Amino acid sequence: MTHLCKFGIIAGGLALAGTLSSCTTAEQPDVATSSRSQGFGSLTEAGEAVAAVVGCDSEPTTKPIVNPDLAGFTAEYSVCGNRVQVEWFSSSDARLDAASVYSDASQPMAFVEGENWIVADMSVALEEEWSGKDLKKVAQELGGTYTDLNGFGPN
Repeated sequence: MTHLCKFGIIAGGLALAGTLSSCTTAEQPDVATSSRSQGFGSLTEAGEAVAAVVGCDSEPTTKPIVNPDLAGFTAEYSVCGNRVQVEWFSSSDARLDAASVYSDASQPMAFVEGENWIVADMSVALEEEWSGKDLKKVAQELGGTYTDLNGFGPN
């Protein structure tokens, strides 16, 4: 059997040995899609919208999970809460590479994709307590697509 894998750089992810690996052989994700898609004009705008839905920490205690610059993505990013990251891209095309890495991940995680943004929760993959952020609600309220990979579970 052939495994096609992708790798992204993880900042502060000792439990994952420094990389987020993604393989096409991962179990099928649980995906929920909202009918309306919303784009944002900046990272600040995206972060404020996410915070209005799930309440981001004013001073997060963790560093960004995936450093888009090191992984070759063209995104701006901020931390919303315990291992939850908001990423903003200048276009929907720029978002596609990052989304494909998350979509193929072999670790348990959840993420929401919007027109030009992603919110990713890596808390369970990093063997930490679940963040408590309801990403399904983010998808519903902001018009994104929610994906639950590999038994993420609590959300």
